[in-house]
Amino acid sequence: MCTETKICFFISLFALLLFSAWGVLHGQEQEQWYLIKESELQSIEAYKRSSEAEKQSWLLQAQQLSAKARSLAEESASLSAQLRFQREANQKLAQSFNEYEDGQLRLLLQKDTQILKLETGNKGKDTVITRLGIALGIMVLGIVGYSAVKIFG
Repeated sequence: MCTETKICFFISLFALLLFSAWGVLHGQEQEQWYLIKESELQSIEAYKRSSEAEKQSWLLQAQQLSAKARSLAEESASLSAQLRFQREANQKLAQSFNEYEDGQLRLLLQKDTQILKLETGNKGKDTVITRLGIALGIMVLGIVGYSAVKIFG
């Protein structure tokens, strides 16, 4: 009986090792296998190709938009420089015009004074001074008004 027990023990041990090895191997297999039809595989490949084509299209559009943005930025910088130059030229012209207008007002005042002196002679010096004061006042108001319009306009 001793040999039968040993044989039975070895068979039981072998069966135990066999089942434990099968359990370990079965436990390690975590991914399941699926069967895919050929048509399903083709539709997946077609979807992958269309996705890649769409991706390339989006990349091309992004590159085109980026190039356009760079071009517009360069154009904007150029236009900003032109605007700055034109503003400076406009300020110089406005200053020159103001100086010219001041000179013309002074000349007009001098001519008015000469005319008043010739018309009145020595008579009515008070009238001449009053007219001169009015003319000066109008000139000053004109200059102040014009400057205010330029500053706030």
